[in-house]
Amino acid sequence: MFAIGTNRSVWIQWDEFSPQPALGHRVEIMGMSSYSDLFLGSVPITRPACDPACTHLELSPGCVSKQVRLGDLSYLSKYDVVKINRADFWGVHLAKNNKYSDGVFAGLDAYQGFPVLFKSLFATKKRSLMKQRNCSWFFQFRTMWAPPYSAGPFDNHIKCAAQFGLAEKDYATSWVISNNPAAIMATSSEPV
Repeated sequence: MFAIGTNRSVWIQWDEFSPQPALGHRVEIMGMSSYSDLFLGSVPITRPACDPACTHLELSPGCVSKQVRLGDLSYLSKYDVVKINRADFWGVHLAKNNKYSDGVFAGLDAYQGFPVLFKSLFATKKRSLMKQRNCSWFFQFRTMWAPPYSAGPFDNHIKCAAQFGLAEKDYATSWVISNNPAAIMATSSEPV
């Protein structure tokens, strides 16, 4: 949504990461495949062609949310590349910004638009893993945390999702991934 709102191409920097202990501790091993190995990538995801004179701006999370929600981002046009750090999401802020909500987004409800954009960016290559079933809900349940952190019961995920529309009819088309499947069974009052 940020790329659409500022008329830019999307560049996803998602490289392969060899398995290694997470965050310098030995509680769990983390690794990942590259974006191109996992997803079809139906939008431009290639690194922008830039000569050494390219202008870059890196947006940091601390100062951007308020500006994206209330400000005018036209100043970004003077930069060839705008980098958004991982885990920073301002799409909803931008869609609610009066300068963009009725213009480029044409009144789009961000909560309806985000799933469409997400499915476009993250269409999986290996659809056979999902047995060609529709996916209503997708849960990630992590249980391995470095002390003093710990995971709550899986029922917390179900209760939260139910507040946003998860119904029993959705169970057959919902997916759960976990680093400890036994903990799902042990902490869920619902069939999983």
